Amino acid sequence: MTIFDKFMQKDNFISLPDIASRLLEILQEDDVDVNEIVRLVESDPVISMKVLKMANSPIFQVRTQIVDLNQATQILGTKRVSDIVFSVSLHSKLFIGRNLNIYPLLEKYFYNSFLIGNLSKVFLDFYDSRTRNGLFVSGLLHDIGRMIMIQMEPLDYVRVIELMNQEDISEIEAENHIFKENHTIVGTNLAEVWSLPEMVSSVISNYIEPSKATNFQTLSYGINVSKEYVDRISAKDFDNLENISLSNFKNYKTLDSMIHISDKKRLIDEKMKELIVNLPDSYVLFK
Repeated sequence: MTIFDKFMQKDNFISLPDIASRLLEILQEDDVDVNEIVRLVESDPVISMKVLKMANSPIFQVRTQIVDLNQATQILGTKRVSDIVFSVSLHSKLFIGRNLNIYPLLEKYFYNSFLIGNLSKVFLDFYDSRTRNGLFVSGLLHDIGRMIMIQMEPLDYVRVIELMNQEDISEIEAENHIFKENHTIVGTNLAEVWSLPEMVSSVISNYIEPSKATNFQTLSYGINVSKEYVDRISAKDFDNLENISLSNFKNYKTLDSMIHISDKKRLIDEKMKELIVNLPDSYVLFK
């Protein structure tokens, strides 16, 4: 049985209790701050995905796929968002209570996803209007399959991290060795079953090898480059930041040929570094 098959038997995602608890507090207030709700939803890839899934469901009869979390939250309303958060929160507390050793891995996953989503927005001005709306959420959800693997097989995923460090191999290689499958396969299965927006699904499937994408290829390249920024640093250690430059990235030249960013490269580099340094102060987990 595949990891995704195991997940579908339960069909419950876990999240970090801190984010869900703060969301529930705000949603119960008489004077609800919608902007604060959206900010918190955006900091949690699991809640974000569930909000998107429901907003794009047939019940709301939207004419075009919703990829903007602000729009999705307004479509659902606070009551439905509250129901989503409560369900995720309940399951998460039970899971983490039984798997306390996995919490640091979850925290790092959530933070990196949030960081990549925000770094991707640096390219906003270079994409068409349709793609712009999906940049952040595509970055946020690009490796949601990893979340499922961590949730379903937490101890084995610790082995993945150990194997990466011992053998100096990529996460995909380590996952294939331990699980005989990897997070892009798991994420692609989820995107298909949950009918996630097409651009998000394409990024989930192709962000590691964006040349294979048949749709939204430029988006996959943008997420790939943003992820390389994060891969080159530790989530909370910025000592090597000054030595990082887009020019040295594997897929920079291809991305430049698509959206023509070379004359703005220095500005983009500066914006990315500024985001990496400042985001920990704004991210809900570090408040």
